[in-house]
Amino acid sequence: KMGGLQVGVASDTVRVLSVLPHSSADRAGLVPGDEIVQLNDSSIYTISDFHVASQQLHAFQICNIVIARDRRPLQMSFEVGSNLKDDDAVFLKRLASGDLEWGDRERLSAFLRDHR
Repeated sequence: KMGGLQVGVASDTVRVLSVLPHSSADRAGLVPGDEIVQLNDSSIYTISDFHVASQQLHAFQICNIVIARDRRPLQMSFEVGSNLKDDDAVFLKRLASGDLEWGDRERLSAFLRDHR
């Protein structure tokens, strides 16, 4: 799974099997049945290609993906690792950048408690 996206092999192509509701993949518009053709700069021919390309991604990185839907290519982008609610994702970005204020300590405690 990556960004709320589960893939598998169907008809000798790498296809989206499921998309978590409210995930970054869902917000990007990916749907089950989409064929994954390219992930960033990597062409995807096999599930191994997908795994190698997806391992190159980092949390909160923008991922460019090319899919085929109804035999037509579509390009989409989504943020990796943002399966969190929008306010949680913003909070984690602030935490990672060191841009937190003293009052955020309670927010951090609540976040850690909710995501154990």
